[in-house]
Amino acid sequence: MISLKNYYLNLFFKITKNLNKNEKHLFTLFFFEKNPNIDDLKKAVFKISKNDKKDIEKIIKNYVDVLNLITILKYKIIYSLKIEKFFAYLIPYGNKSLSELKEIASSENLYDFSSKLGLNVNDYSLVKKALFDNYYDFLRQVWYGYPFKLSVPFVFLQIKQKEIKNISSFVIGLKYSLDKQEIKKMVV
Repeated sequence: MISLKNYYLNLFFKITKNLNKNEKHLFTLFFFEKNPNIDDLKKAVFKISKNDKKDIEKIIKNYVDVLNLITILKYKIIYSLKIEKFFAYLIPYGNKSLSELKEIASSENLYDFSSKLGLNVNDYSLVKKALFDNYYDFLRQVWYGYPFKLSVPFVFLQIKQKEIKNISSFVIGLKYSLDKQEIKKMVV
């Protein structure tokens, strides 16, 4: 696993070495800060070129939507907490408004939650996987303009993160002799 982390670090530095200071700051903030302050992220997006700002903002907003939906899924559906207990943890920067998130959070069960998102599945790991699949499908849509768009290396690094996470999940599954279905649930 350490060699995968080293591979990613080397790849990150190779990709970002020719970026300007503001672009490097945005990449570092997004990819390496554990819990980046959303205001800092907004400021970093604001400082990049106008042409790149639109795409990068779309990517980040879609990512925030996934984080918010996973938070709702976890706290409301899995832990059965009331909306008031976790609503403050939602990030008001995604494409979904707080009122839309509140409506989704009013779901009574996993199927209701997934139906509101158009997923219509009743398994936690399938819902989570569908959320991430939708996000990665979106990333493929902004994968254009090579080599002139900042969105291309940004998306590339996110896809590499996904690949590394999946390889790590597979290795952990093998290490603990998990069956094929359990390993599939771990992969995003």
